[in-house]
Amino acid sequence: MAPKKQEKNYRMTKSIVFIILLVFLAENIFAQKQAKTMNMFVNKKLSEKAEYNSDGKLQMRETLVNDDPEMWFKEVNVFSGGLLQESEHYLNGQIITGFEYFYNEYNQVELRSEKENDSAVGFTYFEYNDAGSIVSETSFSKEDKNTKTDYHYNANGLVGLRTESIIDNDGSSNLSEVYEYNNRGLLIRVVGLNNADTLSDIRYSYNDKGNKTAQYVISHGDTALVVQWKYKKGIALPFSEQHLVDGFIVRQTKTKYNKTGLKKQEKTTEYRIFTGKLKPETTVKKYEYTWYN
Repeated sequence: MAPKKQEKNYRMTKSIVFIILLVFLAENIFAQKQAKTMNMFVNKKLSEKAEYNSDGKLQMRETLVNDDPEMWFKEVNVFSGGLLQESEHYLNGQIITGFEYFYNEYNQVELRSEKENDSAVGFTYFEYNDAGSIVSETSFSKEDKNTKTDYHYNANGLVGLRTESIIDNDGSSNLSEVYEYNNRGLLIRVVGLNNADTLSDIRYSYNDKGNKTAQYVISHGDTALVVQWKYKKGIALPFSEQHLVDGFIVRQTKTKYNKTGLKKQEKTTEYRIFTGKLKPETTVKKYEYTWYN
């Protein structure tokens, strides 16, 4: 595969992961509404710590990204009137990038500026429709790279098509994602395209409660990966997540929650990674919280 085509594939994959992460973060931040601090331990070692304001919004998070040498990534967010004003990212205490947000009269972000070493390196402009949904993002960077992302909605107000046009010194590329929903408005398929070429095909299924039970990653017409979630009766949070390849479990995570619905423990077993004793590798994450009264 040519380097330029590899880069385009990477961009689309990155976009899909970004959307999934946005959904996860939105759900996670809402779930943390009453938590003041959170510490996460991986195999008894502190690996992440976070602080939330009384509205449940993330004020600070530090994540261990490398053990030897030890490296910490830190995110600091500043809010005013319930709106995110600034966000700064640090690596081992040194700032690497920062963002500043500007809002319109409807408290919607209309401009995000990116800074490095106190100098502006990029701007992103946002536009919305009458329903308040975002319809376009236009980004400019100092590397002469321009990106235009457009969102198109179906009759139910759900995103049906997302297109991304990128222009840089290497030329231009056009990426897109097509979204399909069932009659309950639940997302059942996302297809990533590079012009007419299919880059990714991800499908979802749900139980009668609307809880996601499976994700299928399709590659060249075949199912390359299946992710399955299992639930206990009357509980909308999954206690088990399994990754299957060719029908074999390659990864399994079991989760325990506290009374507020926040994660208390995650135990993940990787069946493709073996220790010196030829046993599957197990990682245990434990979460500790302090609370607002």
